[in-house]
Amino acid sequence: MLIQKTPNGKFYGKIGSGNIFNGKEKYSIGWFIGYVITGQKKYSFACVLKGENILGKDARAIIEKILIKNKML
Repeated sequence: MLIQKTPNGKFYGKIGSGNIFNGKEKYSIGWFIGYVITGQKKYSFACVLKGENILGKDARAIIEKILIKNKML
């Protein structure tokens, strides 16, 4: 899904979240996958987080910071 267009490129991605109970412990996971197109290049990414009260938006925030730092957004 197209998330954002910037002068540096296009940002695509999808978030997700879930709760896991494996019989011993309960935790949350959040993920964000996608790609960014900048110029003639395409870069893909995936981020999965595990812990208490984790959501997909937490994983997206990490990816966005990395892409901004590298001037890809």
